[in-house]
Amino acid sequence: NNDNNCEFPVGNPVLKGLRSLQENAQECDLTCDDIKHPLMRHFCELDVGITGDTSWACQDAYLDPMIDDVYPPIQGCPDSCKGDAIKRRKFPITGKEKKHKCAWAATNDSKNRCALPEVALNCCKSCCSGCVGDAAGDDFFYIPALEKSHTCAWAARKNKKERCAIPVVARKCCETCADA
Repeated sequence: NNDNNCEFPVGNPVLKGLRSLQENAQECDLTCDDIKHPLMRHFCELDVGITGDTSWACQDAYLDPMIDDVYPPIQGCPDSCKGDAIKRRKFPITGKEKKHKCAWAATNDSKNRCALPEVALNCCKSCCSGCVGDAAGDDFFYIPALEKSHTCAWAARKNKKERCAIPVVARKCCETCADA
């Protein structure tokens, strides 16, 4: 055991599964340059540098990070957008064979992709655009903080300011919550 050796042995059971690529990452042709979030782009570049595998750019953690803030903050995006209505799930888009995530809209041809109605409705943060309507429409959506499902009409009915302060409600019901 050499104390100057900082490398972990291959197959170390403690590290197993901590840094691995998603199985579907090989099907993607993105590069680290396609990642909008500068910190995530930097981490991608580090992973590619360490492993030599460019498919790190296709990781959900880099394309659609859990962190809600943008570093550095994007200047000039409308205040009416409280965040993407759909964080990690793919959603159908009229005229497209496959479902996509908001991260897809923000990479390659974002101007045209963000103009698609379903993308504009669900991805205002990724597209740096204003609210165009309640993404939830009349549908129920799950609110983890309450452990219940509700609609945007519920948010408007009473205690609107309090209900619209719940992040998922603000994102799914941006039009309803605009004046809250």
